[in-house]
Amino acid sequence: MSQKEIKDRFTYNWKTSVVGLGLIVSAVVSVFTSGITWVDAIVPISLGLGFMFSKDDWINKIIK
Repeated sequence: MSQKEIKDRFTYNWKTSVVGLGLIVSAVVSVFTSGITWVDAIVPISLGLGFMFSKDDWINKIIK
């Protein structure tokens, strides 16, 4: 994937990108504030990365 394709995916599929970014940020913040380990935070981080690179099709079906 080129850099333009990645940028377009985040722009056109902004709903899942926001959900993914929220998961990643909350997991990292929890490591530093709540005292959970990085091993515990790997699940929401990996889910967040998956959301960031997925399309909005399934969210649009749920909302409608």
